[in-house]
Amino acid sequence: MGGDWRVLGDDKEGVLVSESHTYRYRVEDGDVRIYLPFVVDQERLQELLTEDGWAVDTDDAAPGVQGWGPEHDEEGYYPCWVWPDKERNETVFAFPPRDYKASVEGHTGDGAMELDPVFGPKALEEFTRWIPTLQEAAAKPATR
Repeated sequence: MGGDWRVLGDDKEGVLVSESHTYRYRVEDGDVRIYLPFVVDQERLQELLTEDGWAVDTDDAAPGVQGWGPEHDEEGYYPCWVWPDKERNETVFAFPPRDYKASVEGHTGDGAMELDPVFGPKALEEFTRWIPTLQEAAAKPATR
């Protein structure tokens, strides 16, 4: 499925394009963030994820924030998160980067190097893994 998507942009910001969908992405605050142009029905997402065996939790301090991972975490750390961007009527899907670029600029000492998170092939793979579930959990528009 990764071949169905084109990445337009650079390793920090751009868009993911398929025949019928376009999603903005950005590497920000240590996460890869995908901006979904729809609102996720969090009850439906929880239902889909738990059916597939994922542990799902909400952030009590931040209504509308939902995370998931392979098992329940007492500390509330989950690798994947969604939260609403109400101003844009979007949902932000965030996950930890798996692609890094080594940088020695501005670092001192023997072998001093920093790994800078980027959007790369592993991020695209993670996106393609979850986008069908997120699309299925999209809130249905209200009918009149």
